[in-house]
Formats: sequence, structure tokens, C-alpha cells
Amino acid sequence: MTTRPDDLLEVIGPKTAECNGLGLVPPLMGLRPIRVSCARDAKRLMARIILALQKQTIASQTARDLCYLLIQFTALLKETELETRVLRLEQEAGYDAAKAA
Repeated sequence: MTTRPDDLLEVIGPKTAECNGLGLVPPLMGLRPIRVSCARDAKRLMARIILALQKQTIASQTARDLCYLLIQFTALLKETELETRVLRLEQEAGYDAAKAA
């Protein structure tokens, strides 16, 4: 007899199912992790976090922490892309930042 994650959650309950203080319960742990390396990955993970929070398979504080990190990641990503564009435009225009300073 195999135990489904939902059956396990009913047996141990959402409060005691937290894993190492991370707020993860068995149904969420069964999903494949998402490696965040672009805005699309961040969007997918955010959608998964929202769904897990709605299903009550992730602790509220854990969801907040993960969303905060995703917001910081996307802000850094935007800043990096902007800096890259500026550098490319400066190179195309022949601008030397060292001489200007």
C-alpha cells in the first residue's frame, strides 16, 4: 500500500508536518525544485508559492520569505540588464568613462 502525500498530511496535520523549520509539508516537497536564473523562472516559482499557500501546503512566513527573495532577485536582474545596456551603448558611441572622470 502506497501513501499519497494528501493522506500523509491528514495523518500528521499541517502544523506537525513542517520540515526543519522551513514550513514545507510533504505535498510541496514532492515537487521538483525550480532553479531561478531568469525572470521567467521567478514567475514560475512565484506561481507555485501562491498555489501552495492557497492549498495550505506551505507556511505563510516561508511564502513571505521566498517572495521577498524573488522580488530582490528580479530587481537585481533589472538593474544588471540596464547596466549592460548602458555599457553597450557607451561602447557603440565610443565613450570612455575613465577619461570622463
